Amino acid sequence: MSTFKRKLAVALAVAAAIVAVAVPANASSGEFPRWINVSSQLCMGASGGKMTAGTPIIQWWCNGNDDQYWSWTFAEEGDYQPLLNNKDNNKCLDVLGSSSDAGAKLILADCNGSDSQRWAHFNEPVLGGSLLKNKHSGLVIGTSGGNRSIGTPLIQWPWSGVSHPDEEWIL
Repeated sequence: MSTFKRKLAVALAVAAAIVAVAVPANASSGEFPRWINVSSQLCMGASGGKMTAGTPIIQWWCNGNDDQYWSWTFAEEGDYQPLLNNKDNNKCLDVLGSSSDAGAKLILADCNGSDSQRWAHFNEPVLGGSLLKNKHSGLVIGTSGGNRSIGTPLIQWPWSGVSHPDEEWIL
């Protein structure tokens, strides 16, 4: 093998190793995608990246931190499942106090199998996103007043049947 071919082979091997280390294993598997708000283009994540129970769920710049990756185990549209967090898959997306009230904030909680931790996606073809609906309350994830600001807490809110970009999420 020529010197050039050997150097090229080594360079390609090093580049492949760097890519393999830089991209998390789950990023390409689809098992733990990021949920991105259609309106703000910000990601759903735990405030400050903290993984303690009770931490508010907010929208934040999509920065690749583990707290922004959530399970995707829905078998089909309308199938209610817990949304597990990638950083600690014993933590689930929940509604504060298991509330069924419109405007109740979303939090990170220890997974317990309750209906307030079960979510289903429903495709919304108008804007191309999905609605994420809570089994306990029947309400969908959005932002208060359609706020597009970074750090805005996520809440549950009634879906009126009319598309609101702050209530739609894409992977």
